[in-house]
Amino acid sequence: MSEQKSKIYDVVIVGAGPSGGQCARLLTQKGHKVLIVDRVRDLSLNNFSSAGAPLSILEEFELPKSVVATYWNKLTLVSTNFEKKWISPEDKGVVMDFTKLREFLLDEVQKHHGEVKLGWEYKRHKTLGDGSLEISLYNSINKKIENVVTDVLVDGTGSARSITGKRDNPKNYVQGIGLEFIVKTKKEIDSKDFQFFLGYKYISNGYGWIFPMSNKEYKIGVAWYPQYLKKPIQPAEYIEKIIEDYLGLDKKEYTITEKHGGTLFYNSKRKDTYQNGRVVGIGDVVSSVNWLGGEGIRYGMRNATLATKYIDEAIRKNEFVFSQYEKEAKGYLRKEYWIAEKLSKLVYGKLSDRNITRGVKVVSLFHFDEILSVLFENQYSRLFVVINRYLRKKFFKR
Repeated sequence: MSEQKSKIYDVVIVGAGPSGGQCARLLTQKGHKVLIVDRVRDLSLNNFSSAGAPLSILEEFELPKSVVATYWNKLTLVSTNFEKKWISPEDKGVVMDFTKLREFLLDEVQKHHGEVKLGWEYKRHKTLGDGSLEISLYNSINKKIENVVTDVLVDGTGSARSITGKRDNPKNYVQGIGLEFIVKTKKEIDSKDFQFFLGYKYISNGYGWIFPMSNKEYKIGVAWYPQYLKKPIQPAEYIEKIIEDYLGLDKKEYTITEKHGGTLFYNSKRKDTYQNGRVVGIGDVVSSVNWLGGEGIRYGMRNATLATKYIDEAIRKNEFVFSQYEKEAKGYLRKEYWIAEKLSKLVYGKLSDRNITRGVKVVSLFHFDEILSVLFENQYSRLFVVINRYLRKKFFKR
């Protein structure tokens, strides 16, 4: 095992997901010397996100069309005994190619003279006499250790929290697990329909989805919350039920080209480690996710954008205090995150299958843009509008 001498950086980012990539991209654009590392050797080996998002994500983060797998203009919500479909003449959202998204962000980093190391993992760090951090990185293929020195260390390792750790009371971390198949079929299926499943027919204590991809491929998966389960489940069986019962595909009519899954730990009290000295947590490390629907890419990239502002300022002023970043990050959508968590507990943990169907019938009264504003923009005040609309229809027949 060989050990190399230290290189010096302004910022070292561990984790090349969307939040880590966005943070590295913006910091290199500002002229900082940045190193971003990830333990995977090939980004396609970690293609674990469903990557569904509203169309606005492309403009918000200046993303090219090349990261888009497909566009969608329909949204379908399916429960055990009821289904609602919204249709627009214009595209409303995208399903991104998760690998291409991350490749684009890392290409941007290198374009602005940042350094990317794949196949390297964080092992440990220590504080030096001048306050900077020395980090030990390990390459398991070449059996090499490399030490680097940085002013700021960013933890972008997602729910693993490899640097900051889960330091809060374990009871405050709630768990979500997802399993997804990439399915290919020659049978004609609507490639512009973004579909969600609720209710116990298709998944117990969670939700399912069909997201169209290119070349007649579909991401079909389920996510569930173990803390709400009354008995163990077999998630693969639910996915097969969506494929065979809902889509009507015979086993000979489709091929599963990939299976992947992941676990997300969300801190319900927002007591993650946002900053500790010169270490800064971003993305899923600080629970930047819409817990109701599991959407994390936009929220992680937004959080990374915010963190970048404070990291840039700290380096320029040579003052490495990040308490204001923590305050602003915790304040972002504080009320909305709280509501999303309460709704998720209700929908996935307490409602019977019959009441979930009733809820979907109420939600069916949303207009397309209204339902998107709730799903993607946390505009929960819209719920009162549609409940009023439902009551007027039910009792006044209007």
